[in-house]
Amino acid sequence: MAAEDAPEWIEGLEEEMNSLRAHNVFMLIPRHSVPTGHWIIKSRPYCHRKHNECSDVVHWKVRVVAKGYTQVLGVDFEETFAPVTCLESIRSVLHIGATNDWKIDHLDVNTAVLHGNLDEEIYMEQPKGAKEAGKEDWVCWLNKSLYGLHQASCQWSKNLHDCLTKEGFMHCAAEYSIYT
Repeated sequence: MAAEDAPEWIEGLEEEMNSLRAHNVFMLIPRHSVPTGHWIIKSRPYCHRKHNECSDVVHWKVRVVAKGYTQVLGVDFEETFAPVTCLESIRSVLHIGATNDWKIDHLDVNTAVLHGNLDEEIYMEQPKGAKEAGKEDWVCWLNKSLYGLHQASCQWSKNLHDCLTKEGFMHCAAEYSIYT
């Protein structure tokens, strides 16, 4: 934040915090309200410059990332598995679609990780540079998954699976992340 482009980073951090609030990712609670036996994991802003095709900086992107490496198995998380589609499966689907002259489309879910609901109680420090005025010592009680948590991808995958199966889709037995 001492760099000459600090105002852009501060604006990016404010955008990220507004996004986290809009997605109801956390609720601020007093530190003394954290139950005994629960860790308060740390967090940090992750800053990345986005460039256009001419290599000009077009956006100062900031993500708040939980320091998941401080999580404890059995306390802060249980399951971390999330299915990933094999490249061969994607190629097969594209080949079948092209052979049958089907319309092929794709979907990119913005802030996908933030859509995963947590099964565990996770408490996190407010990120440096984004502490709420008057509540600097309070902590975030996470309602949804956040980048960096061990279970983030797993929770997003579960949420996506629930939504797709509710709409009548079934996942392929051989490739769990492909639905028909």
